[in-house]
Amino acid sequence: MKSSGFALRFLTVVGAGLVWASLVHAQAPAAESFPGVKKALTPEQYASSGLNKLSPEEQAKLDDFLKGYFAGASQRVAEQAASQAVDQAVKEKKVQPATFIESRLVGTFIGWGPRTVFVLDNGQRWKPIGDDKASFAPVENAQVFILRDAFGYKMAILGGSTLRVRRLS
Repeated sequence: MKSSGFALRFLTVVGAGLVWASLVHAQAPAAESFPGVKKALTPEQYASSGLNKLSPEEQAKLDDFLKGYFAGASQRVAEQAASQAVDQAVKEKKVQPATFIESRLVGTFIGWGPRTVFVLDNGQRWKPIGDDKASFAPVENAQVFILRDAFGYKMAILGGSTLRVRRLS
């Protein structure tokens, strides 16, 4: 039963990501197909705005600016909509927020044992689960990645290996 709940949460998060990607991608062609100010306005609007006084080079620069501006605005709107959709799904407890932490170990990493406490440069403290021991060549301030999955937390240490951990603080 738990695994089907995890699968549903996973598929929901993946679906939200695909929606976000499609929204962002769908907005880009709109800016590229911008016909230019002269074609977007009626001849009266164009003349009354004074844009007809611009040289062809100035008109081209204005059109390029507007294309970039609308592309950026469209992307920001799409990103905000996707973020709100994910936030709403988390709020409604349809999905759990993903936990992914990227940090560094404080000091020299040489391995771990059952009594090891990993201190990260973000202030968090983590402890290995189980009685496993491992030794590695020394690495200063090793980069770590921590991911929450269906079974808890898994830490990957660059220059080391992966192990199950639990957070102390």
